[in-house]
Amino acid sequence: RQTFRLAMSDYGSQVVLPALTRALRREAPGIQIWVVHLSREATLRALQEAEVDVALGVFADAPAPIRQQALFSETFACLADRSHMPPAGGLSLSEYLQRPHLLVGMPPDAGSEVDRALAALGHRRNVAISVPHWSTAADLVIGTDLVLTVSSRTLRPYRTRGDLAVFEPPFPVAAFDFSQAWHERHSADPAHEWLRHKIASVTQA
Repeated sequence: RQTFRLAMSDYGSQVVLPALTRALRREAPGIQIWVVHLSREATLRALQEAEVDVALGVFADAPAPIRQQALFSETFACLADRSHMPPAGGLSLSEYLQRPHLLVGMPPDAGSEVDRALAALGHRRNVAISVPHWSTAADLVIGTDLVLTVSSRTLRPYRTRGDLAVFEPPFPVAAFDFSQAWHERHSADPAHEWLRHKIASVTQA
């Protein structure tokens, strides 16, 4: 019986939390999980100040007291309304740049991995709508000419839908490691070690 505080974004909640919840309810129903959504900087601060036990995300700039374990490598994919797509399926780079885009999770001028990849090629996309949460994103694509470019795992539920098309970006975008992070003070704690092992097992299954 223990309470764990986990920090994760909408992305982490979608790709990790369902399987983790099922595993915990099956194997350790006395455990309580509190999930918080913080910025990357606030998450690192919360780990150092013992306000969070484990964080899920991308922490390339984490300071030395923060330990990490890469859970999986993630790539990007695009989502669009099928009725607004060419018969062949995907979009060329010029077609992609001509379309309005939907951005999730950050201000339009913050510079995502996708925008940095385009900038390296000398291009810039037209972000028509920016929303803070993933939960509304797919619904905004339906029946519009918007293109959503996000982490590919979040689009798995839409790959079999007839009204939506999932396709590869028409330019290279670097993959990234999605990790769990914790403060080194918890490294040898048996309960924390058990939880980290469970997180790793459900994400790498």
